[in-house]
Amino acid sequence: MGDIAVRDDGPGCGIRLDPGEDSWACFAECKWYRDLSINVVNDIERNQLTRVVENVLCFQHYDAPFRHFVHRPAFTMITPRCFVLDKNGQKSLSRLFQYTYREYHDHREAAMLRDIRGFQLERRNEDRWQYPSDQHLSGKASRLYLHWVTYDELFDQLPPSPLRQETKKFWNEHGGYQGRAG
Repeated sequence: MGDIAVRDDGPGCGIRLDPGEDSWACFAECKWYRDLSINVVNDIERNQLTRVVENVLCFQHYDAPFRHFVHRPAFTMITPRCFVLDKNGQKSLSRLFQYTYREYHDHREAAMLRDIRGFQLERRNEDRWQYPSDQHLSGKASRLYLHWVTYDELFDQLPPSPLRQETKKFWNEHGGYQGRAG
């Protein structure tokens, strides 16, 4: 969500920042029952949560001679309620993303940069895209807005639409977390 546009520099090219004075972008990671995937080809230590956070911190658009980076980056985690850690670290079901998210929330800049810098991926630098400097990443990480939303909240607040009843029915049938309280 946010100031996002379609890249138009080739087939299957993806998205780019739609630059503005106060640009923002929110990238999300949605989990249902599965934990963070570590099935990555290029670096076995890289996980989904860190990858998405790194992507929003690096989100940019190049319009020669100017390179624009997202001004207000945000990351949202979306999971069933039963996986959310409360302020005391209590939870009903355990997943690794809970601990990574909490560490990023509590030790934002240090934890994110440690994980991002620890990857063994080659940093891409091209005319139209450059990997940000450590100083840039540090500044963006310190301003990153982190938020955790539950499917329970989303489904409870569905706006009126033709799909509302079917979506609510799905949630009632599958939102019980296999008999566990949410």
